[in-house]
Amino acid sequence: MTKRDNCNKGMTKKSVGLECINCGKVVHASQACSGLTGKQLSALRNADTLDWTCHECRINSPKLKSSFITPDEDD
Repeated sequence: MTKRDNCNKGMTKKSVGLECINCGKVVHASQACSGLTGKQLSALRNADTLDWTCHECRINSPKLKSSFITPDEDD
């Protein structure tokens, strides 16, 4: 049985896992192991288009910044 990275416990049918999209780390899909809220875990379970990134990858990745672009008066 493969052990999980955060808690060193095995995966079962009742305790499925999450795999980090960046590094491949696998943790239990629980609040304790993933660091996600119940609402976030529910969203991941119900959506095919959402990816999960582990804590280590999030803190080591450059932060993405958003900016507003306003149209020119001539447009």
